[in-house]
Amino acid sequence: MINFAEVEKSVSQLTQQFAAGELNEKALEEKLLQLIDVAADGNYWMLGHRTGRWFRYDGQKWMPDNPPVAPLEANYGMLDWQEVFINLLVLLAIGGVVYFGSSG
Repeated sequence: MINFAEVEKSVSQLTQQFAAGELNEKALEEKLLQLIDVAADGNYWMLGHRTGRWFRYDGQKWMPDNPPVAPLEANYGMLDWQEVFINLLVLLAIGGVVYFGSSG
């Protein structure tokens, strides 16, 4: 199953290696072909190394498209863990005040 973020990272690294002369065009193309994979939506996806755009295979040709993103996957990378931790501390403090304040 394709991991879109990992493919983007790999394509970026391969493009840098190609630009630095570490890979020739044939080796680059072979490695890029290995990154084509199927997603949860049942479609094959690839990232264009020149354009940075995603392409979905429609059964006959490659079409520019935006990859599907599960809601959790879409938000996971954007979580600010420091903010989550602070919010948990605030909730614990409020819970403590409510619990201990009502028992006395």
